[in-house]
Amino acid sequence: MTALDAGMHQCERVRRSGHDHGRVAEAYAKFVAEQGFVFRHLGPAEGHHDGVRIRWKMVPAAGGDAASGGVQFLLLDAASRVQSDYQFIDF
Repeated sequence: MTALDAGMHQCERVRRSGHDHGRVAEAYAKFVAEQGFVFRHLGPAEGHHDGVRIRWKMVPAAGGDAASGGVQFLLLDAASRVQSDYQFIDF
């Protein structure tokens, strides 16, 4: 099994392989549970063949300006599972 068969997440500083690599749980613990942020989508997800683009922002749950935002670009396999997850942080 290659890294692509198992799923991959990649951003500027991190590359992880496997569908159960813990990246989502780590992000939730750090940004939501500990720091009180929520994630909001910026418009609908857009799909094209096996690719999906999701625009997002991270804002304080209590309200206020976005602390971060960007784009996730997902490539899906034949079973519609995430094959590759590329994160672009815009701010």
